[in-house]
Amino acid sequence: MEQVEEIREVSSGMKMIMARSENHVVGIENELPWYLPKDLARFKEITDGKTIIMGMNTFKSLPGILPNRQHIVLTHQDTVVRSPFVTMVKHPSEILARYQDDDDAFIIGGPTICRLFEEYCTDLYLTVVKSQIKGNKVWAEDGDWKEIKAEREKIEADAKNEYDMEFRHYIR
Repeated sequence: MEQVEEIREVSSGMKMIMARSENHVVGIENELPWYLPKDLARFKEITDGKTIIMGMNTFKSLPGILPNRQHIVLTHQDTVVRSPFVTMVKHPSEILARYQDDDDAFIIGGPTICRLFEEYCTDLYLTVVKSQIKGNKVWAEDGDWKEIKAEREKIEADAKNEYDMEFRHYIR
């Protein structure tokens, strides 16, 4: 992936936010394979007040309905969630019709949903967990992204965050 020095003008479109290990693991048995409060705080900061789009397994893995976010869940199941903050959608075309040009909409996972919508995203907020992690859910971003070097932030492991990590921001 290429690197760029400066931030380009903000373009309108869906964004993606993900965390993966160096070996591209994003989950194990539909759970995060790590607990990294600094990464969770970054996720909250970036997605607060926004729409988050996910698959059913990601939705089920959440600790509950995340405050101050609209949840869009792509699923083939006939699941009903009684909340004004959750909308179940059966077809990717419904998501694209409503959110493709919405810069307040974030794809958050899982890997199938990321692969499905990545080409429509203008930004990728990526946390790279600096370790080889065991897991059964993997995802690797495609090579079409350009990193904004000035926004890369290295975070060292500490008493609460088991692994070193890097926060990165990519654009198209």
